[in-house]
Amino acid sequence: MKHEKRNSAGITGGWVAGTILAGLLCAGGDAWPAVVMSLNRVESVRSQALGGATTALGGDPALVWLNPASSVHASSALVSLGGQKGYFGDITTNAIGAVPLGFGVASVGFASYDSGPITLTSNDGESREVTGNKDTMGILGLGVSINDAVAAGVMVKGIRSELFEESTASAVAVDLGVQARITDYLKFGALVRNAGTNLRYLEDSRGTTLPTSCGAGAVFGWRFSGSEMADSRASVILVMSDVEYSLVDHNYILRFGSEYQWNGILTLRGGSQLDGSGNPGIFTVGVGIVLAKLRLDVSSQAGNNRFDVPWSVGFSFMF
Repeated sequence: MKHEKRNSAGITGGWVAGTILAGLLCAGGDAWPAVVMSLNRVESVRSQALGGATTALGGDPALVWLNPASSVHASSALVSLGGQKGYFGDITTNAIGAVPLGFGVASVGFASYDSGPITLTSNDGESREVTGNKDTMGILGLGVSINDAVAAGVMVKGIRSELFEESTASAVAVDLGVQARITDYLKFGALVRNAGTNLRYLEDSRGTTLPTSCGAGAVFGWRFSGSEMADSRASVILVMSDVEYSLVDHNYILRFGSEYQWNGILTLRGGSQLDGSGNPGIFTVGVGIVLAKLRLDVSSQAGNNRFDVPWSVGFSFMF
């Protein structure tokens, strides 16, 4: 079933967009972080299937959307494409390329979020259709190996956000991440996300605070059939958990995920998220298939969150 968003209101003397924008600006900076959807929604399909609990998971450059250190120890260059469509027709897309260098792994990427069309109607009956919220984001990242056990990464993001085709704002943000291998089967990770400049819409002198957060996580892996963990054809099970704390709204999110890799060909995934503010949690499932140098990832999530994404699909090409 196709879902469409249509809003109408009678506002004397002009478009409802102007009234909405003015109201949001008067509400102050803390009302805005949810609007910057490109910073909150973009992640790899694999990460989404794992409930987002990938702070400590490395060796996969597609995971740098959540931790820039995740690209370290990648065995080859990679291009990853992903997309998802929400219940209300909102669309998120992302693309990232990563290349191992002598001193680390460099990555470059692009992401976009489009909330879909909204119909605005004035008091005299005149109407027009606009895009409610559209974000675009470009990234540059670098992951380096500090030693055999520790990896670190940095990502710089340039964000442009547009509301109701009436007002635009730009900002620059930085992500910092680290991952440490404790044993052959246990890793820890930590990160700081979206630390940067404020977004300023219209005449907003105060600016909009970015959704800055910090987090930590762990992943435990176990191999089967006597294979080594580094063997790409091994059957492996991974169990992981994360906690992320918002420095803006002072709320936390708990994330859990598990992944079973069968002979390096078929992967089954599942995960969940619990919001410390009391909002209903979500549950995620996914599958991955590797065919030669191509990896196909599919995920879905369900819950009472109105931003639930029914399906996400991603392709990763390894060179």
